[in-house]
Amino acid sequence: METVLIVDDTPCVLEFLRRVLLIEGYTVLTGSNGLEAVEAAAHWPDCIDLLITDVAIPRMSCTLMVENLRAQRPRLKVVYTSGHSRDVVAAFGVPSDAFFLQKPFLPAQLAQAVRHVLDGPRKGLPECVTTGAAQVARRAATAGAG
Repeated sequence: METVLIVDDTPCVLEFLRRVLLIEGYTVLTGSNGLEAVEAAAHWPDCIDLLITDVAIPRMSCTLMVENLRAQRPRLKVVYTSGHSRDVVAAFGVPSDAFFLQKPFLPAQLAQAVRHVLDGPRKGLPECVTTGAAQVARRAATAGAG
């Protein structure tokens, strides 16, 4: 069973992520800020396969948190989430080749992204999974071009 650590400071979002991942069969650890995440990982005796983190979290920047977690667990894969666009997220120091999932997203999109990242290599991940709003815009653009 794979383990996912999720970090988000919005309680309802954290619970949404937790429930979706539990339903998908993952072991789930949670933290509402960077310090809680680092502490949870330090106390977890088994492998943590994936970190899903909001970009804007309190008590530690997400990039510093990822750096600390990867010092403990070098093979840790990461999915960054945010309601902001990829351009804004870059200002937070998120690497350009990082996997990014823009909020809002559906449970199926989260499950797809998690499976894709877990099954893929750590580097060279695709830019993002297309969320509902982006899918609608792409369909509209495609329909107009046809």
